[in-house]
Amino acid sequence: MKPQLSAQTISSAPGVESPRLTPKTSGTAFTVAVFVTLVASLVLSIVLSSLNNAEAFIQTNAYVFLAYLLPPLGLFVTILLVWKSSRVPFSNFLSVKKSGFASYCFAFGVLFGLLFGFGWLNTLFLQLLGEIGYQPPQSAMPHRDSFPTYLLALLIIACLPALGEELLFRGIMISGLKGESLWKSVLLCGICFSVFHQNPAQTPYQLLCGAVFALILFQTENLLLTILMHFLNNFWILTAQYANVPAIPTQWELAVAALGMVVFFLSIGYFCTRPAPQKRQSQSIKSFALCALPGIIVCLVLWVYNFMGGLVS
Repeated sequence: MKPQLSAQTISSAPGVESPRLTPKTSGTAFTVAVFVTLVASLVLSIVLSSLNNAEAFIQTNAYVFLAYLLPPLGLFVTILLVWKSSRVPFSNFLSVKKSGFASYCFAFGVLFGLLFGFGWLNTLFLQLLGEIGYQPPQSAMPHRDSFPTYLLALLIIACLPALGEELLFRGIMISGLKGESLWKSVLLCGICFSVFHQNPAQTPYQLLCGAVFALILFQTENLLLTILMHFLNNFWILTAQYANVPAIPTQWELAVAALGMVVFFLSIGYFCTRPAPQKRQSQSIKSFALCALPGIIVCLVLWVYNFMGGLVS
């Protein structure tokens, strides 16, 4: 008999029961996603080790795109497994309620604040890590040889990760955490999102983004909004690298950061003060944490491994 992931029912209207994911299922989904992407990476490593010209292949666009493609594919596989193994309709963890124009405006304000007001978080964190000899590796990027290559990079590096990560980290995870403590759930989503990337250099920014996106989805129940924010975040970072956008002049750094932080706090305040969605029957948040814990431990081990690999003797 095919195993079924658990689901619970909530009242979406008087007399109508609508199933949704439980905290246990949502936490398990995170752990499954970690192991699926890990297995995919191991398979790629084994295949590379069997190639005679592995070193040359690693320098090609094909390898770079393949490496970027594996994590979102792992997420899509996990999403499919959750959907098929639970009895929850796919639409129940999509959360695509209509948002007003103000929500989109303030969401873009939040994104502007994240990009330009909190870059110093990673800079400060890297300085602290640098004190003990850590140097972040250079991110592999496709060769900037043609506009079609840039469009393919937008699809694989910006679009697919935004879609897959939002469906899992905000769609599935928050579907199971509705009714729990808002701030505990937001923090937990941020932690899972950050450690999943296993990137010491970007840990603070990814933690903040993961928590902020979770808060916005909790308050708006509009996954399309966070998908768009996530894509635009990736789009700007990728395009800035592709186009060699110059860094902000030193004399303007403080002013731009201050402006970004002001815009961020004003915008995020809109989502903090607006009425929260109706509270639903609560399940223990501990069941989510326990089921997500194996995945979190694996990610932390890989984070430490990547950190050790960046230490300069």
